[in-house]
Amino acid sequence: MELLASSKYGIKCNYPLEIIQVKTLNMLYQPLIGHEGVSLYLTLASDVKQLSLTRSTSLVSRILKITGMSLKSFNDALKRLEALKLVTTYMYQGDERWLLEINPPLEPLRFFENGILNTLLKERLGEDDYSKTVLNYKIPVIKEESYKDVSARFGDVFEIVNQGERFVAQAKSIVNKPSNRIFDWDYASFEQELGNYQIPVKIITPKIKERIIQLGHLYQVDVLTMLSIVRQSIAANTINLEMMAQLARNHYDLIEPATIENVYRYAPVSPQQLGNVKDKHLYYLKSASPFEILQDHQGGVEPVKRDLQVVESIMTNLQLNVEVMNVLIEFTLMVCDNKIVKAFMETHGASWRRSKIETAEQAIEKAREYRSFQSASPINIDTDSPQKEYKPSVNENDLEDILDSFN
Repeated sequence: MELLASSKYGIKCNYPLEIIQVKTLNMLYQPLIGHEGVSLYLTLASDVKQLSLTRSTSLVSRILKITGMSLKSFNDALKRLEALKLVTTYMYQGDERWLLEINPPLEPLRFFENGILNTLLKERLGEDDYSKTVLNYKIPVIKEESYKDVSARFGDVFEIVNQGERFVAQAKSIVNKPSNRIFDWDYASFEQELGNYQIPVKIITPKIKERIIQLGHLYQVDVLTMLSIVRQSIAANTINLEMMAQLARNHYDLIEPATIENVYRYAPVSPQQLGNVKDKHLYYLKSASPFEILQDHQGGVEPVKRDLQVVESIMTNLQLNVEVMNVLIEFTLMVCDNKIVKAFMETHGASWRRSKIETAEQAIEKAREYRSFQSASPINIDTDSPQKEYKPSVNENDLEDILDSFN
């Protein structure tokens, strides 16, 4: 039976559509189901959340408007999806209501092992293009004997603790200590994937590269998401920096705190790093990201978007490096009663830039020189009431003690 424009349908999907599956659809299934089949599949997959939230059905006419398909093209595409088990169609007993169940595409290896699908693909593409397609999915052979296993052992990361009548495994406290973590936004992986996202390497200028890394740091954007953001920001063969920054902010808004993953790699702690409190804190300022600094000062709570935007603006406009920005953040929080005050950060950040401050040590020294803050002219706080005068919450002697310890 074929669906009509007035037919009601619901969608069922038991899995999130991943990027690798979209690639499989485009590279392996599209030659068999056509671009309209892929378009219909992706449209249905995108429609799942809305129909699931509203717990309602929709009309086929809505899909026709979204995809621009005719009713005949829609039914033809749906039949091709059904034939390759990408969609299973059910009809409700009693009235004409339909349920479209979206099934995941086969993994590439399973696809090539399927005698029917593999043969159809080879006939459709021809020997030469088929070989090129297969080459995309081949895994290079690595001589494992040339590598040494340096993975952490279970006992290095977890410990077994007796809690009453049962034993539980929990992470050792050293994992969460800021003195032993280094933020690592993997630009090398980003660069390797540019071709897969059809992003020309030549448009990634040094300025754009620096901005990409900054946004990755500030808004905790993973590499694959950043590739998508950059792709969407391309206009007239160049990257719109404002659009890229806005998309990164939007991505941060959509992520729930529980799902945000801070990207760390753990470095062995040297004797120097295990010295006094000042040494540990200096290492922390050099290795953490601005996102982490803000997060740690809020007791682990995710930074608010407004604070991140202020930091992004200061960092990009003044071209401050990460460790100097970290010192400026802590300096501002100490002096300005735990508030991110844009005017204060701009004033001191610009001064540090003119003084060619490049390291955390130099920035701390400049902060120590700030002795006359209380007697200086009041600073207007950059809020909804710009005329409100801001006064320091610590006196000169207290500030000197704080800056001497700087933690």
